[in-house]
Amino acid sequence: MTSDPTTQGWLDIQCRQHPQITMAAVLLGDTQSSERELVAQWPLQACLDEALVDFGRQQCRGDSVSFHHTESSDSFIVCPIIIDERCFGVALFRVRTLQMTLLQQLSEQLLRANDWFSWLAKERRGYRQRDDRFKTLLELLSQALLSAGEQGEWQQWLSSLREVVGCSSIALVDCDKDYISRNTVVAESCQQVDSVARLFMLEAVEETARSLTTCFSSSEEQGERLHLQWQSQVNQPVCTIPLIHQKKLVGVLALVGLDDRERVLLLEQLALLVAAIWTLRRQQAKPKALTKIRRWPSWLKIAALALGLLFVAILLSPTDYYISAPSTLVSREQRVVTAATDGYLAAVQVRPGDRVEKGQLLALLDDTDLQLERSNWQAKQRQYMRSYDRALASGKRDELNIAKAQLAQASAQLELLENQLSRSQVVSPLSGVVLSGDLSQRLGAPLSRGESLFKVGVTDLYDLQLQVQERDLPQLEVEQHGDVLFSSLPNQALPLTVERVMPVAVLENGRFYFVAEAELLVDDEQKSKLTAGMHGVARVKVGKRSLLWRISQPLVERLSLWWWKL
Repeated sequence: MTSDPTTQGWLDIQCRQHPQITMAAVLLGDTQSSERELVAQWPLQACLDEALVDFGRQQCRGDSVSFHHTESSDSFIVCPIIIDERCFGVALFRVRTLQMTLLQQLSEQLLRANDWFSWLAKERRGYRQRDDRFKTLLELLSQALLSAGEQGEWQQWLSSLREVVGCSSIALVDCDKDYISRNTVVAESCQQVDSVARLFMLEAVEETARSLTTCFSSSEEQGERLHLQWQSQVNQPVCTIPLIHQKKLVGVLALVGLDDRERVLLLEQLALLVAAIWTLRRQQAKPKALTKIRRWPSWLKIAALALGLLFVAILLSPTDYYISAPSTLVSREQRVVTAATDGYLAAVQVRPGDRVEKGQLLALLDDTDLQLERSNWQAKQRQYMRSYDRALASGKRDELNIAKAQLAQASAQLELLENQLSRSQVVSPLSGVVLSGDLSQRLGAPLSRGESLFKVGVTDLYDLQLQVQERDLPQLEVEQHGDVLFSSLPNQALPLTVERVMPVAVLENGRFYFVAEAELLVDDEQKSKLTAGMHGVARVKVGKRSLLWRISQPLVERLSLWWWKL
């Protein structure tokens, strides 16, 4: 017995619903053959009644219920299993009764159970169709995998595909380019070639390339405008199916004479897999770089070799290596002018950038109180002089000594006031230019003794301060030469010589740098164009390095530091 679990389950349900049934079986087979095979029985472990099976085989050609009474007060019921007006088998039942009324009721209930067999047959037919479709899909896919990137291989695959789907013409169009032309048709299989129809096909393919969707046009379904023109030209249904790989259109299948929607769905599923194969084969078909080079002419190979050797020579040839650093021009001699005494700012004579001479008045403090105090002591001095004269005339020695002491005190106070009055005038300590100190907005403001007012520097002696990065400091040495280019003199590079490297880091604007001082080697004409505070970029020659070393050294240093941290 060939057991069918589904039929066995149905038979168990029927037998449990009717207690009069003592034994049952199901015979199934092909409608064109008289042979019927036992696929289910109940009870499962019991020995099947041969008389029941023989009676069922005799009645398997009938299309109505048959009854048979046995000598043991049992009855046989044979119910045909009819699907789509064809008998596929019989259901056999042995019932413990001889009453025809009960047998007819039972047979009617069993006949209604044939609907379940109809549903089961349709489901299995659908499964077989899907299996056949999947089998066809696998066969076409295996043929696509065997097809290489050559046009002839794809031509053979398209011929097989045309036979399977039953269309009159099919073409594979390459859409990797920015436009669609006759050269983009990789392969095609058709019964006859029509250049006009081919042109309409390419226009329809271009329409599909813009929409990235399958377009089907037939007498029953209306497609896009260009597809309708193509359909009217060939007078057959047309269809275009895009091949999309990784969200990119790589090709289009164009078919003529395909009017089955289910086959279109099959081709859409096939297109999802063929797109990846088509992309892979096309990439493999492209010549590799070495193969392309071998195809070059001899003169081109020699030129490429010469360029390669020239490039290697440029990388390995040592050239002058410079260290670049921001630079600032400062005066070699600078003086800070401070307030000599407490007071109020009365007047300002200069501003930053003004040239001054030694002893020139820069600012003036308010000396009104000092002038009044000097007048007071001058009056006291005259009074003490008269007292001295009277004591001298009277000959009183004690009064003479007192008057002499008072005169000495007045003279000392006047000398002190004269000194303070002279300090109220702020003068330049040297000839040069005012570097800083804009006091024009502080007129009348109080000043304290020792407060910085101006910074004055000489104009004929300058030093260049370089802000050197930490990684460049070990390569910088005294007596090295270089040049500097100021922002105000962009067309004139001035030579320099390193005089001193100060190993002290300076923090400015969130970054550390080291200061190096250099001397400018300029003549009087060039010196006249310089001003303290000018900024530029200086470079110092520290030796010879190859271009390869310059490119790789920063990376090597970072990798060394990273490796050391591990």
